[in-house]
Amino acid sequence: MFARQSCCITKLQKICQVGVNFPQGIIIKRQKFDKREAGLWVKTNTDRALDHFDDFYGTFYGNLWQSTRLAMLSAPKHCALVNYYADYEKTIKNLKDMGCIEIQEFYEESRSKKTRKRRTLANRPTDMIEEDIGAGADDNGNVQVFTDDRVVSPGQGSSAFLNFVPTTKIKGMEDWLEEEDQFKYVKPTQDFVIEKQVDEHLDFPPLLRAFVFPRGDISRFPPPKRSSLGTSNYYLMDAASLLPVLALNLQPTESVLDLCAAPGGKSLAILQTVYPNVLVCNDITISRVARLKDVLRQYLGQTQSWKDHLEIRTSNAIDWNEFKAFDKVLVDVPCTNDRHSVMENDNNYFKKDRMKERISLPETQSALLCSGIRACKPGGTIVYSTCSLSPIQNDGVVHMAIKQLKEFYNIDTVVKDMSMTVKHFKFLCRFAPSSSLRYGQVALPSIVNNFGPMYISKLQRVN
Repeated sequence: MFARQSCCITKLQKICQVGVNFPQGIIIKRQKFDKREAGLWVKTNTDRALDHFDDFYGTFYGNLWQSTRLAMLSAPKHCALVNYYADYEKTIKNLKDMGCIEIQEFYEESRSKKTRKRRTLANRPTDMIEEDIGAGADDNGNVQVFTDDRVVSPGQGSSAFLNFVPTTKIKGMEDWLEEEDQFKYVKPTQDFVIEKQVDEHLDFPPLLRAFVFPRGDISRFPPPKRSSLGTSNYYLMDAASLLPVLALNLQPTESVLDLCAAPGGKSLAILQTVYPNVLVCNDITISRVARLKDVLRQYLGQTQSWKDHLEIRTSNAIDWNEFKAFDKVLVDVPCTNDRHSVMENDNNYFKKDRMKERISLPETQSALLCSGIRACKPGGTIVYSTCSLSPIQNDGVVHMAIKQLKEFYNIDTVVKDMSMTVKHFKFLCRFAPSSSLRYGQVALPSIVNNFGPMYISKLQRVN
């Protein structure tokens, strides 16, 4: 046997030496074992989520989706929210020594530049201004055309995503009906118009200090350390999660409601401003509220100064019964959590037995937003946010909630257009073109600054 093997090797060596082509009979082709072809491959929850997003978001976001997809499948970046109730100044110095940049500093610098540019443009001819600005141009000056015709099937506008059928009307079809297919049961209508007003004013709270590593820097923050006061020195969170808190435009002595507060990052950021006279944090389950309390205890300790201004509740926010009670309301609703859905199989909305729960999400989100608007005082501000890219869970929910409040409670709500405001945060996040959205802004994950996704819509209750 060994002699025969040695003979075969000798023949192969001779063929190689003389440069003769290998006979077809002795070429060995390695075949890759394909579990799909063998019928052994089983789709995971993350596989189902990614297939769904490729089909849905690939259509809606067009060329932006591929880069967004790559970022969502990559490790996310974080920002360090400095804890005012720890070694405040020392922590800030340490973060600067690490090479981090401060979000507030870059925001104020961007806003001052925009102000000077507007003053300069005001003194120039209109035709020159139009040439400089351009319609829908991105940071590199490339014009991005984002039309409605690729959002849904031909002949329908993007408003098709703003009307959804309650799950009770499609009972029995949940096993095969995809999320976006619900919207095809109702033809788009233009009979309800929502008023929009430009919102250019946003005050960055001076005590809210947050730091990130520069664009393209993928360095990781070390774990938070316990300060001399017994509290942790900073809180790690997605920088895009600060946008809903900033959109509230908090002012001193205001009353604030965080309707879906757990796990507590946004509530903690609100408290770091030291603005609220009272902050009510609510969530639906004991376990989620326990997690919220753990975060607040870790970062606020036993300081009496915040205990006098904080109230934690456990209730179903859909049944909220305190009306016209708060100056500012944050409604950060449960959603598909797109980044988690494509990265983690546990607690994934795309698990087979959670299909009905996922399909009913827009209905739940709309009910929560209605509760938040009703809890707000006339003239007060409501911020609705999700960590999803779904136009159904975002603009669709806002549209339906405002429409229902007008029809059932005669409550008028105005959308505050923040498209000008978020331009000052382009150093931090990449935003979807305004032409693709109606009532809010979406921070898209980007491989060079991997924050988000995050959708924010700022509303004002009129009466």
